[in-house]
Amino acid sequence: TLQFIGKKLDKKDFFGSSDPFLSFFRSNEGGNYTLVHKTEHINNNVNPTWKKFSIPIRTLCNGDLDRNIKVECYDHNNSGNHSLIGEFYFTVRQLLDGPGPSNEFDVINPKKKSKKSYKNSGKIHLVNIEMYKAYSFLDYIRGGTELACTISVDFTASNGNPRNPDSLHYIQYGGNLNQYELAIKSV
Repeated sequence: TLQFIGKKLDKKDFFGSSDPFLSFFRSNEGGNYTLVHKTEHINNNVNPTWKKFSIPIRTLCNGDLDRNIKVECYDHNNSGNHSLIGEFYFTVRQLLDGPGPSNEFDVINPKKKSKKSYKNSGKIHLVNIEMYKAYSFLDYIRGGTELACTISVDFTASNGNPRNPDSLHYIQYGGNLNQYELAIKSV
């Protein structure tokens, strides 16, 4: 679970401020990036506080805590043609240090980077991180959970006469199984 805030982001709107949102991208083995999360946009605010969001580690970095994550900060436009404010990178291992100087990121606009006087297009700060294990079915089995298998077949009249080929209980000769027999066999 993560939460970020922005500080002094560039104003992109002609008559106002910016409506910033963040897009998170996981780096892939081929060197390209895949969008894994997008925050809500905050209207007219160059110092936004985005809502907390939860994302599985597997989705964010495929379980590799040292994998680069790219974040792009945009100014939202209703036309869908969003304006890039800037971008930055981090790893999950870096985020695990928690809020503080190591998790304050300069938002860099690649088009402005070459200018001598350019420092950044604002800053993004990590303000909250919580990491917890979500247990899988196999974790419960490994932990000693015992299972008992029970099979039942619904023989209500609503399923039709078992001698009628349209019935779910129709017994087919010649090796073909009906839907109930298939389900029992799969289990």
